[in-house]
Amino acid sequence: MKSFNQFCAETADLIEMNDFSAGGGNAKMKETGMTRDQVIALGQKNLARLKNKPAVPAKVAAPAPAAVSRPAPAPRNPTQNNADNLRLGAELGGVAKRAAQQKYSNQNSLVAQGAAAAAKREPAWKTASKDFKNRGYGIPDFVSDRRRERQGAMADNYRDQGMSNQDAETKATRDEAELHKKNMQYMKNRQR
Repeated sequence: MKSFNQFCAETADLIEMNDFSAGGGNAKMKETGMTRDQVIALGQKNLARLKNKPAVPAKVAAPAPAAVSRPAPAPRNPTQNNADNLRLGAELGGVAKRAAQQKYSNQNSLVAQGAAAAAKREPAWKTASKDFKNRGYGIPDFVSDRRRERQGAMADNYRDQGMSNQDAETKATRDEAELHKKNMQYMKNRQR
């Protein structure tokens, strides 16, 4: 693929081209099956169109108006820019046309659409952190840690007494919740 500077140099040379190269040259003949005379006629038409563009008038120094607010230009759709580039490449023919087609097809490919969708999604670490609020990077606080240890000790004690695993876990969970509730009530009364 050509660099941007090479592409600009080719477009600048368009004005100095002969009729045959302005029409697309040999590439246009191979691609469309046109004869040499048809390519020359197309080149003459292209050059005439470029030469007939009105010249930009020289700016006359005028006093600047006081604080004129202009509306911001509407943003262009990126696909419209690529479509314009594709048309320009088709007018230039040859390598410029293939480069514009490649860029346009890359922009509309499934890979590019997936990358654009992925850029809009939140990263996984952000969505995961919403699920674990106030967890301190997964480090449990002291009370939660003690409650888990106390429940495990109660379940082990009930298993030693001959209970099944499921019954021991259920009773330990219930008993630990009652004990935690009593402890919290004791701490509230103590703070008064």
